[in-house]
Amino acid sequence: LGQPTLLDHASIEWEAAHAKAYELQVSDHGQQWTTFYTTADSRGGLEEFSFKSVKARWVRLLCSRRATEWGYSIFNFQVFPPDAK
Repeated sequence: LGQPTLLDHASIEWEAAHAKAYELQVSDHGQQWTTFYTTADSRGGLEEFSFKSVKARWVRLLCSRRATEWGYSIFNFQVFPPDAK
């Protein structure tokens, strides 16, 4: 993100090959990661969700279970600060 940023909502736009289970994680230095959002029942498509505010410079999407046999494919992944609602 370029600098530590406060975040409280996100969106993921999946292609047909989406994750059934995944975690969103943050880090200040890209070394140690903290999970701040988890789901085990993603339905794919456009997912928009809010979460308790976290501050971080790095954000990653860690997929752990596929919904199809084709892996994972994302059209768009965005995180937003509180004032971007």
